Amino acid sequence: MFNIFLSRFDKFNWFIFMLLLIVRTQIFYAFDPTFYINKYSDVPRNDIAAFYHYINHGFYENRVCAASFENTNFDWQYYVKTNNLNISTENEAKDHYDDIGKIENLQYCKEFKIGILLHLYSLDLMNEFIDKINHFIKINMLNDFYIKINIPIGDNINKHLDLSKDLEFDQERFNHILNQTPYHKNLINNKNYQILYDISNKLEYSFDISKNRIQIIFSENRGADIGGTFLLFDQIFKEALHLDYIVKLHTKTHYPWRQVLTSILKLKVNKLFNYYEYIDTCHIPAESSIPDLHFVNNRLLKYFNLPYYKYFGFSAGTMFITSMKMINFFKSYDLLALFHELNLGNYFHSVPGIKLEHAYERFFGYIANYLELEQKIIGYIK
Repeated sequence: MFNIFLSRFDKFNWFIFMLLLIVRTQIFYAFDPTFYINKYSDVPRNDIAAFYHYINHGFYENRVCAASFENTNFDWQYYVKTNNLNISTENEAKDHYDDIGKIENLQYCKEFKIGILLHLYSLDLMNEFIDKINHFIKINMLNDFYIKINIPIGDNINKHLDLSKDLEFDQERFNHILNQTPYHKNLINNKNYQILYDISNKLEYSFDISKNRIQIIFSENRGADIGGTFLLFDQIFKEALHLDYIVKLHTKTHYPWRQVLTSILKLKVNKLFNYYEYIDTCHIPAESSIPDLHFVNNRLLKYFNLPYYKYFGFSAGTMFITSMKMINFFKSYDLLALFHELNLGNYFHSVPGIKLEHAYERFFGYIANYLELEQKIIGYIK
């Protein structure tokens, strides 16, 4: 892990470089500078320089950037029971899988239930995120997926409205959109419901999973991507939906950031789940990145009655995978009240330049530490 710092959060002359993760058939790689330096004599003897050597040269030369995980997914008892085999020992099961199971693609480990939560503000990025999510589903086809999407109603919708057209009112479509707006029905009107219906209809039929596992909700635009995340958490709890892992995403508009953050969707996750309960796709020591952020963090921790830890470990705009242990932390709190504490454009109390959602973006990293989750950081920011 690199100890890389930004002097100030609002200096836009700093750029994001690609995080290193490569999927090779059944093997997941995350960049390991020590491994890479030791394996190749022509690589610079410096962690950061080695990182950029791999980006610029090693990747294109198909160099190995980290040791592979051993495949410990194989659950011989699960394999025998699921495939109705007359086998009584682990060695027999492994031999059977090597000789027959691989060829017949027999299931050999547990299926996970994975929820993908997408805060879709930028409609211009909708197709890109559809493609990336479908790729993630395809390379993790062993699992069951559920997709929940929050779309805030604001300028992102208004700029797509064609007020010159006088469309005939469709009560059925209007009611459909009302049902997808459980929190802020007052935002739906005769002008915008048609475009909301078109967006919803496209999303419901664009993903490579059953339509009944996809939910779209429209809401007030509040709290950047954090507000929508709380509403999607609330939907999970209301449905009593049991999930093993959550993938948290949002439509980050800055291209270099987005490329790093959404590269989490290139992961084959099953092997990682044997080792980790929380996977962070981007990392900056938060206390060094925004001056006085610790003040906002402290106020947030007091709200949840939690002890102060200096390390939060998240950057603004974080996307990650986590087990439901983290999500269930919020179960005892009023998520709608938390949602209304967020207000896009208003600063947190009297601290200039610091928003409450900035603290929340780092709060997930805090909770991972507080709950003692096994963690993996797979991305870096310079």
